[in-house]
Amino acid sequence: MNIVVPIAGKSKAFTRSKFKYPRYGIKIAGVTVLERSLRGIDEGNFYFVCLNEHLEKNNLGVLLSGWKASTVMSLNEMTRGQASTAMCAGEYINNDDPLLIISPAQLIHWDAQQFIECVEFHNVDAAVVVAEEIVVGERSFHVDIEYRADSILKGSHAKSISCDWEEGRLTDCGVYYFKYGWYFDKWCKKMMENSNLVDNEYWVAPCMNYGIFDGKWVLPYRVPSVALLDKPKDLRDFAKSLPKWASL
Repeated sequence: MNIVVPIAGKSKAFTRSKFKYPRYGIKIAGVTVLERSLRGIDEGNFYFVCLNEHLEKNNLGVLLSGWKASTVMSLNEMTRGQASTAMCAGEYINNDDPLLIISPAQLIHWDAQQFIECVEFHNVDAAVVVAEEIVVGERSFHVDIEYRADSILKGSHAKSISCDWEEGRLTDCGVYYFKYGWYFDKWCKKMMENSNLVDNEYWVAPCMNYGIFDGKWVLPYRVPSVALLDKPKDLRDFAKSLPKWASL
């Protein structure tokens, strides 16, 4: 399995705080955010797509060298969003191998191996990890679910007006599975051709719609909860009230 970790963004909230960006290297109870986000995913070829300035100024390369079978790709400037960043690894992932894209800005209450076993056992074409509860942070993106069919009706990645739990909407946890890497390449290119932007950026979830249009099975994999570390306060709150599932 190929695993792409897009970390080439900049968070204004973190750059303006006392924390040194990137947030992925910040430690919570002795373990970095990046290590926590990838915990349980032990097998695969890792592709970290990051900014060159983070490698030079923040010693990010030392942190990334801890993963076996990893390739570090450095960019001189920011891309136009999460999906655009992942596409930078196209030469490695546009093939018949399974693909996992993981955003390390979220910490999930889950068993990563169970997720992988589930999607492989059921032979799904694609999957999105979604949570029913947020333990830290505020929901900014949601995924609309068609419960009866147990498939995604619309991976809108649209802004949520409130944090009230609306029927059929679950929080996008930033983990995306594709049975074949070329599925992502094909669907993402279609999304870009149609300029399906959210906040002027390209995100992974909306590209799932093009798989759905093609009749593919896109599974919403439900987990109990997620911590969204979008702001320094979120990270501090998570560290103060470390959930039992996160202390393992």
